[in-house]
Amino acid sequence: MDERGNNTNDDVIIAVPDTGAARTAEQLARIGVLVGGQRTELFVRRGDGMELRLAWSAPGHESATDPWTDPIPFSWFPWSLGNIRPANHVFVRNAAALPLQPTGDSLVRDLGMGSCLHLPLHEGIEAIGAVCVYWVDERDDWPDEQAGRLAELGRTALELA
Repeated sequence: MDERGNNTNDDVIIAVPDTGAARTAEQLARIGVLVGGQRTELFVRRGDGMELRLAWSAPGHESATDPWTDPIPFSWFPWSLGNIRPANHVFVRNAAALPLQPTGDSLVRDLGMGSCLHLPLHEGIEAIGAVCVYWVDERDDWPDEQAGRLAELGRTALELA
């Protein structure tokens, strides 16, 4: 990325049309590229649940279908870890076996991913959304010094969504 935050890697983003969805996808791509993730998702809180608004995947890591059709209950989100209310983030090194939805019909491994990060987006103390980042390979850590920048990009994506 250059000094203005524009992506300079033409293999990831070639051109982005000036639409809300395209600009949201660009923010998700920036998040993925910033931490080396292969998939980034934006969730928006709707009542008592989290709704997948948009997902971005790096080239070669696209999923045929997104496993979310209904809002995921807030008490369950993310990945059945709903009883964990992180102030900052939750990183799961060996996430492949985690369910993606309460029915358990699909797992993180079904997306072809091995590790994941849940970054809640807050307005005050209330969760208004979340960014989830996935990596193909299991990893021992993630660049958590980037958490503030990821949250900033995630809030921008929420505003554009």
